[in-house]
Formats: sequence, structure tokens, C-alpha cells
Amino acid sequence: MKILAISDTHLRKKWEMNNFLSEVNNYVQFDLLVHAGDFETIEVYNALTEFCNKNGINLLAVKGNCDNFSLPEVVSGWNVGVKHEPLMDDFTDIYYLARELDVKVMVFGHLHRFIVASKKPLIFCPGYAKLGQFAYLDKKLRFFLRGEEVESEDFEY
Repeated sequence: MKILAISDTHLRKKWEMNNFLSEVNNYVQFDLLVHAGDFETIEVYNALTEFCNKNGINLLAVKGNCDNFSLPEVVSGWNVGVKHEPLMDDFTDIYYLARELDVKVMVFGHLHRFIVASKKPLIFCPGYAKLGQFAYLDKKLRFFLRGEEVESEDFEY
């Protein structure tokens, strides 16, 4: 499964999310979109949902600390888990949550930078989508900034 992971879009309008998704879709194709929170508006969340429904893409999305509408705080599916904000500086809480959910991949947000916290299970933060950061996962974890690959990590998936 090819996974696009984003977080912290901090966008306010539907057209902004549509532009972001269109741009990302120029660089990578994916089956699952994971959003680790901080949409900021329900309009942006709805744009993401419409995009996924229209393109046959599965979606996992959680509420961030800047979201004032109802979404779950933790979700999992397709062997992937997602939560917005880690509670511990060393990400131990995210690690144990991944183990509890029995997932191979755990995505978190909030920190606005690329982070690989563990390789087994794979635990990472995809960065700050508002600045054009996103992560792509397909046998290799790759981080992108405005469409340019800036870092990659090998792992067993």
C-alpha cells in the first residue's frame, strides 16, 4: 500500500487544500492518505474527504489541537495508526500506542518537522504541510519539501 502522510495543514479554505492535494498528486500516487490533525476548519477537512472519495483513496484522519470540530483523537486501519500530539519528548507514548494498536506504522503531527522516532514499528512525523512538507511511504519512507525529496529512510514494511 502506498501511503501519503501529512499533518498540520493549518489551512482555512477548501481551495487551499485542493491546491495542496493537486500539487502533491503531481509527485506521488497513493492508496491511503493519513492526516495527523490541525486542519483548522471543517471546510478543509471536507475538501480532503471529497478528494479521497472522488479518487478512491482510503483516509485516516484525527483531530489536532487547533481543530474545533469533532474527529477522533486516535485512529487505525490498514496496519497504520495516527495520533496528533505526542505527550513525551522521547515519543515513548506514541511507541506504546503503536504497540497497543498492533500497527506497523504510526504517524503523529504537531511538531512541524520531519522526525523518525522508531523504525520498528515505524513511527514518524511528516512535517508541516502548510510549508509543503509531506511524507510518502512505499517500502521506503521519503520526506518531501515542495515536491523535492529531502530525506529517506529504509525499513521493512
